[in-house]
Amino acid sequence: MSRLLFCVALLLLALVPRPAAAQSAADVAAARELFIEGAALAKTGRWNEARDRYQRSLALKRAAITLYSLGVAQMSTGALVEALESFRAFVREPDSSTSALYRGPATDAITELEQRVGRLTIVIAPAEIGGLEVWLDGEAVPGAALGRPRLVNPGPHTLSAIAPGYLRQASELTMPEGGSQQLAITLAPAPSEPSPLLDEHEPPDPGAADPGGFPVLPVVLLGGGAALVTVAIGVGVAGLTQAQDAPSSEGDEADDARTKAIVADVLGGGGIVTAGVGLVLLLIHGNDATPAPGAVGLWTAGSVAGLEVSF
Repeated sequence: MSRLLFCVALLLLALVPRPAAAQSAADVAAARELFIEGAALAKTGRWNEARDRYQRSLALKRAAITLYSLGVAQMSTGALVEALESFRAFVREPDSSTSALYRGPATDAITELEQRVGRLTIVIAPAEIGGLEVWLDGEAVPGAALGRPRLVNPGPHTLSAIAPGYLRQASELTMPEGGSQQLAITLAPAPSEPSPLLDEHEPPDPGAADPGGFPVLPVVLLGGGAALVTVAIGVGVAGLTQAQDAPSSEGDEADDARTKAIVADVLGGGGIVTAGVGLVLLLIHGNDATPAPGAVGLWTAGSVAGLEVSF
């Protein structure tokens, strides 16, 4: 029996509410000073600055009168949704000798603001996308809030959405006071990026060598060889003529004629070898690739052969 009573006592002790952590005196003093500054700024119509002081004071110490004052500053700066929530929070606070005087004005402000705020319904398609992220005016919108009216301030708004595998989409609207609108965004699938190793339609590299281009080296060798043979023939003919005109097989003229004949043989041999190398290279080039326009190739017809140029 004593054990049962002990357990009941422990249970009751656990259910007793614990007092909130006491705020430091310094924080309470700072909150009071910020509130006084906000009130002074509000009297001169500097509502944005007053709103800042009230917000900072409320962050240091929650007080009903601060909530009410913040609601007035927010309402005066166009933050109607924020003002509505501040007044709602104020009327939920326990009455005190100070706050009771403002309960009526706060209730009237709530009724007015409920008629002035806008209501925006956000619809994202396709539905139930994994990893979806939605932002309204730069603030994240939870997925649970999609598809139902959301309180927004009157004025311009920007909605954006993105999800893995989809392109980022954005849309804009202007909400009038007390308006109700629906804004839908349809996400488009992001284009897939083909692998360079598997892309059969990849354009050729402009800097790559063209295997069917003009065979410069073979043609130069053929031309050079032909030129050497031509020079050799000329030198040989000159040497032969000089040998025929020589008075004897000995002497300077005969020696000069023999020298020309040797030079002609060397030039002719070199020309034939050069032209032969050029011809071989030309044949190899013609077998490796389809001749491009302007390329020189070899043709054969039985025992007859020649060169052709493609146009």
